[in-house]
Amino acid sequence: MATDPLDYLNSPQICKISIPSQGGRKILLDCLAYRMSDRLVVEFMPGRLPVDTINTEKNCLLSVDTGSIGFSLSAAIEQIEGDRRIILNEVTPITISREQTRDFFRVDTQLPVNMAHYPPKGNAEQDKPIVGEAINISGSGIMITFPGTIEPFKKNQRIKIDIPIPEPRLQSVTCLCTVMRVHQRQDGRYVVGFKFDTLEDSDQDKIIGYCLALQREQLRLKVRILGTT
Repeated sequence: MATDPLDYLNSPQICKISIPSQGGRKILLDCLAYRMSDRLVVEFMPGRLPVDTINTEKNCLLSVDTGSIGFSLSAAIEQIEGDRRIILNEVTPITISREQTRDFFRVDTQLPVNMAHYPPKGNAEQDKPIVGEAINISGSGIMITFPGTIEPFKKNQRIKIDIPIPEPRLQSVTCLCTVMRVHQRQDGRYVVGFKFDTLEDSDQDKIIGYCLALQREQLRLKVRILGTT
């Protein structure tokens, strides 16, 4: 096992990066990161990097998960090269723990999910399963869209969710979740963020395995697009 976390970036890794903006908010993006001597090169898909809003005076936070280990790095922005690349220096490891990076690693997906109120309302019509589509998922939460015709969810409401995990083989995960945020889009559909409350370790591992499988596929695609070797 590598003793220096940067050794895991000797070859390109798909990562998440939190970039400070001039408005004080964080810009969260997917990226490819790899080591170049004592610096890090971070590359982005075309059109994703909002160059004009970046605050170069503050550090970025880069989160890496190789499957066997997860860690975070704080680094200063040395140079922004167009809208595709940032060079980072003064790289400092923050954590070397999978537990602390599970929430950060949220991957986009398309998964059908079935949901039910908890506890049940005792009404056959109201207790029918609600069908939604997950649009992203991590080891600690899930974001789901629903038709605008359903009864809106409320913050802190508890819901039972059944999630089919297709990779590496079809498995089902069931857990209780808490509604953390609710947003209605212009097209009328609801976007609801849930935090997992009763997720077993084995079920969390299934979800993380699925996330890592998606990330590996995204890495292969992005390496081809970015032309990174």
